[in-house]
Amino acid sequence: MTENNPQPNPSRSPSRPGEKINVPPAIRQEIVNLNAYYGSREIAHRVALSRKIVRRILAEEGELKKPSPMVPASKLEPFHPMIKDKVAKGLTVTRILREIREQGYTGGRSILATYVQTLQSSLSPTPRKTVKRRFETSVGE
Repeated sequence: MTENNPQPNPSRSPSRPGEKINVPPAIRQEIVNLNAYYGSREIAHRVALSRKIVRRILAEEGELKKPSPMVPASKLEPFHPMIKDKVAKGLTVTRILREIREQGYTGGRSILATYVQTLQSSLSPTPRKTVKRRFETSVGE
């Protein structure tokens, strides 16, 4: 005897827009287990579901990993304390660059100049130039 009503395939689209597909618990568990080793794209391929459904299931199970932003390490960062000392002494960017290159810095001048400028603005809140008030005098005064 053949079965005329096969199990509905969870990867099929729902009959009504906005209707969520019910995924069997065994497949849900498999998705959660695969999440430790694969991304949502590969999991979707392995369980024959869409990536959107896989992400929804992982979010419902509390297993959805948010991608961490990749922040490249700055070449300048190991030299920050040394640069702060040199800025406090009043050295120029070119002189600081020469001295930290001797210590192993391989970066460029522009990133150093930007960092030094931020340090100078935070170290000296008062402007360097004083404002001169102009006034007019009459002839011979």
